[in-house]
Amino acid sequence: TLEPLKKLENIKYLTLDGNNITNLNPIINWTNLTDISIQNNQITEIPNMSNLKNLKSVNFSNNKIETLENLAQLPNVEKFQIDNNKLQNLQRIEQLSNLTILSCSNNQITDISALEQLKKLENLNLNKNQIQKQLKSNKHIENPIEIHYYNDENINEKVYLIIEILKKIYIKNNKSKILLMGRYNDDINFLIESNKFIKTENNKIVLKKNKDISITFLTAHASKGLGFDEVIIINALNCKKGFPSKKENDPIISIFDSKDKNTKINFPEERRLFYVALTRTKNKVYIISPKNNPSEFITEIRKEKSVIERFNTI
Repeated sequence: TLEPLKKLENIKYLTLDGNNITNLNPIINWTNLTDISIQNNQITEIPNMSNLKNLKSVNFSNNKIETLENLAQLPNVEKFQIDNNKLQNLQRIEQLSNLTILSCSNNQITDISALEQLKKLENLNLNKNQIQKQLKSNKHIENPIEIHYYNDENINEKVYLIIEILKKIYIKNNKSKILLMGRYNDDINFLIESNKFIKTENNKIVLKKNKDISITFLTAHASKGLGFDEVIIINALNCKKGFPSKKENDPIISIFDSKDKNTKINFPEERRLFYVALTRTKNKVYIISPKNNPSEFITEIRKEKSVIERFNTI
């Protein structure tokens, strides 16, 4: 209980971290408070703090807060920290119109549209959430993502599709640097085994009938931080070693899925990796997918306006 503190009404800076606090009575009447830190407690909701008009800094990190209530009562708050809680959105955050610093990492946030109204915001931390990314191209290409389908069991057709896309890119710009991207290192094997490609040093791939095309093969993990003129994702399969990977012994999945087990989003780390894959290009992403058993991610993004689907044609 905080009752013994009831008469300490002149306090301006208050830290109550690492206790078992479930509510903030009676300190919500301390009108002189300017800074308050209530980290690592059991707070489930932001209390009514209408008397704390002088409050400038608030830290509710490491609690159990699910929604942003009563923020309109804090018009002068400039720094607001609510990391490691259970927020799923930032609705009503715009009521903190004087915010310059906001940190809400390690929540379950998917929608950040409310941030657009925080005109004074200077420092923002949204690390480790589930923010839904919009598929956009800086060059305003009408359809930056193309999904090309092949008959599921016809590997030759899959090889043909990739060759035709490579040729199409080369004709458009013979200096294009093209990335063939897989989820795993052995995703390139079917192309090498087709006897139409050669794998050389430094992850370079050579198309035998046109050795002038600049082709590199990398996994999605290995491509992080890199950029190419065009990207072709060659493993959009719905299987154990597809994209998303469903290998039970995949150490990456076991680490991250265990942390996200309470969320409603499937394959959270694989999802982040897929968006890494989609953003390695300067122009277009071509995704090679089986018709009848496409990746779960394909069934999601095909609904986007920026995506075009092609069946047996380039």
